[in-house]
Amino acid sequence: MGIPTIMSVPEGEATTIIRENGSGLVVESENVEQIASSILKLRQDEELYQMIQSKSVEAAPKYSRELMAQSLLDILRNYQN
Repeated sequence: MGIPTIMSVPEGEATTIIRENGSGLVVESENVEQIASSILKLRQDEELYQMIQSKSVEAAPKYSRELMAQSLLDILRNYQN
C-alpha cells in the first residue's frame, strides 16, 4: 500500500482501476521500453511519485480483501433470493 504501481497487462478491470484512481501508470502489455521509461519517470519526478503514492493509499481501502469478500457474499445472497 502506498507504492505506485506500473501495470503492464492487457486492458481490463485492473488497468481501469489504476487509471480511475490515479494510483499508478499503465503501459502496453509486456513493453519493456515503456516499463523502463515508467520506472525512470517515477524515479526522476518526485512530485509525480508522491501524487501517485497518495492516490494509492487513498484507493486501497476500496479494494481491501474484506470489502471484496463482502461484496461477493452480497452478490451471492442476492442471487439466492
